[in-house]
Amino acid sequence: MTCGNRAASILTIAAQTTAESWAHFIGFRAFRPAYSFLAYADGEPVGMIMGQEFDAYNEAVGRRELYIPLVATRQAARKRGIASALLAKALTAAKTDGFASASLNVDADSSTGAVRLYERLGFAIKDTWITQRKVLTERHECAL
Repeated sequence: MTCGNRAASILTIAAQTTAESWAHFIGFRAFRPAYSFLAYADGEPVGMIMGQEFDAYNEAVGRRELYIPLVATRQAARKRGIASALLAKALTAAKTDGFASASLNVDADSSTGAVRLYERLGFAIKDTWITQRKVLTERHECAL
């Protein structure tokens, strides 16, 4: 899988209805289905958001924080407000349930407009970092 095909691959998996296909996404103890949603258009999944909550972190900081490890929109469905709607739904539900904040990570060099989207929805840059990688094989695929 190439980096550019991540959203399409994630949504293809999401479209499958078997428990095995969902196990990768919902197998984490931190997974919170109440803050995870799929968006459909014409019966096909076009967007997805996943919410997680880490109890030990919340206990350490004394407040509930929703972590959003995944926001994906199929390329053909972008610029239609799908990601904004999914984020609004998850954030509204989290606020209603007593979460004090939400966080996510984003590739600052992404050409998808994700940084602008998150800033428009009220997210602010907290940290920046550089990831270094050393290729150990001839295969050059992106890791999820």
